Amino acid sequence: MRGLIVRGRRPVHLVLLDPGCAAGVRDHWTLPHGSRVEHITTYLARLLVAMPESERPPPLPETLVFHDPCALARGLRETIAPRALLAAAISAFREPPRCGVDTSCCGASGLLPRTLPDIARKVADDRRAELGGPAVTSSPACAAALGATEVVSVLARWLAQGTR
Repeated sequence: MRGLIVRGRRPVHLVLLDPGCAAGVRDHWTLPHGSRVEHITTYLARLLVAMPESERPPPLPETLVFHDPCALARGLRETIAPRALLAAAISAFREPPRCGVDTSCCGASGLLPRTLPDIARKVADDRRAELGGPAVTSSPACAAALGATEVVSVLARWLAQGTR
């Protein structure tokens, strides 16, 4: 894919589901001038702002605790978009003790699961306990490690209800 983008020399807009991939592409790919790379929550939050309140479905009757993925909160410095999406889509969400750029690791990023799987599981177990309930996150790897729901899955269920 990188070869096609670079050869094309036209600016591209890449929206990625995994925050680690978004950070990697942004930081390490040489993209055509004017290109944009963003996480899906950033993209969807912008669309949410453009959606009139009258066209939004009612929030789902759910309360979830939000886990900030390290790569999203610290790497991409995105903490607002997933919260804006959750505030619209569910009746309530809460923050764990460590959140935002001070978030705790889920144990699923980088080489940790492959090189030190026991430690990765322990980190995930500790974070799961710290979250203290049904969780939602905006990283596929963190969702798998924590047994959490993906923000985009919550949005899909919310939007599937139709309008008010």
